[in-house]
Amino acid sequence: MKKKTDQTWSMWAEWVVPGEGPPIRGGVLQGTAAVIEYVGPAGSAPPAPLSGRRRLADTAILPGLVNAHTHLELTCLRGQLPRERPMNQWVFALLGRRPKGRKQDKSVADGAQQCLAFGTTTVADISYNNRAWKVLKASPLRKVCFAEVTGIGPEERKAIPRLKAALRGARGDARLRFGLSPHAPYSTAEDVYRKVIALARRKHWPVTTHLAESEAERQFLLRGSGKFFDLLAALGLIDLSVAVHGCTPMAYAQRTGLLDEGALLAHVNALDDDEFRLLAASPASVALCPRSNDFFGRSGHRYAEMLAAGVNVALGTDSLASNDSLDMLEEMRTLRLDGKVSNADILRMATLNGARALRMDDKIGSLAPGKQADWVAVRLGGPTPEPMETILTTPARVLETTIAGTTVYQADETAPDDQAADR
Repeated sequence: MKKKTDQTWSMWAEWVVPGEGPPIRGGVLQGTAAVIEYVGPAGSAPPAPLSGRRRLADTAILPGLVNAHTHLELTCLRGQLPRERPMNQWVFALLGRRPKGRKQDKSVADGAQQCLAFGTTTVADISYNNRAWKVLKASPLRKVCFAEVTGIGPEERKAIPRLKAALRGARGDARLRFGLSPHAPYSTAEDVYRKVIALARRKHWPVTTHLAESEAERQFLLRGSGKFFDLLAALGLIDLSVAVHGCTPMAYAQRTGLLDEGALLAHVNALDDDEFRLLAASPASVALCPRSNDFFGRSGHRYAEMLAAGVNVALGTDSLASNDSLDMLEEMRTLRLDGKVSNADILRMATLNGARALRMDDKIGSLAPGKQADWVAVRLGGPTPEPMETILTTPARVLETTIAGTTVYQADETAPDDQAADR
């Protein structure tokens, strides 16, 4: 359901949680068309026409959530791949199940609608053949569509021509931007990384990659051995051009230019102290995917230390090939259960940090005058002195999602919780 007005609108809620600064009890969010003009107590709000006023009882208004890492084209693979298997086995299984053509398009469209139902207003989406943007262009979501690049061994020389062919006809708009994604060190040659980063710099596009995701990746880079090396050999992708790099994943990121470029590094699940220092000294961001880590049986992520060291850590869901839903609130709740960072930190990771990682924090990521009117309204289920604690410790549901002042999703509150994102 879409509602849009170019006149002044005024939203009153039990709580307004700006994302920067403390929550406001009895708060008002007010603006004109797509832009926020006032965030604060109801008693100090400027006058607004009666026709533009709305009251949301038993509700907290949060900044729109930013999913900093996903693959919407894999939405159709929910529950189809085994949990807690070695990463190389999961990748091999995935390669045989990736959707194509109309099935891929439907998967992207379904994923986009689920994002809206879960309160996501901006998504960083990676597509293996750069097809997803054509579907996402019709979605009200804000999106950065990353074209994925692979090429190693005998496939290395084909990588850049294949990428350029995939980008032909790519046209962005106010809500659609592009980026480039060299897939991972075990699938993308070092020289391809450098060429992709140079192309992104020329186009002023962001770069993202999977990095330090598994021990198999570390063994591949350090010693030219291990389960990923064996997988590439089985696929016929090992030849004399596949070098033994003799370095850790983060040192590899420094060597290829990823760190200096301020790339968005997906996962970064395991790094030693030397790697940690390299990361902390760089402008790179990290996309943490907590429930995907649970899917693979991983633990020990150093995200709390990263935040304390000034690293910009954002949140993502990854794809439904390694997760149960695209629900960013559930990612946040997983961190709340972990108990390592504050609720305010968790909210920033799901909003402003994601916006910063995508170079969009001047327009989105928090509720502030001058920013875009992107927000999510969450039903609290009763009075509370701590709205974020309630949202992160109860099954509080998204009531509605708004992007650029337009309501793009409204919940059917008569539906069971597990059907909320299926409509």
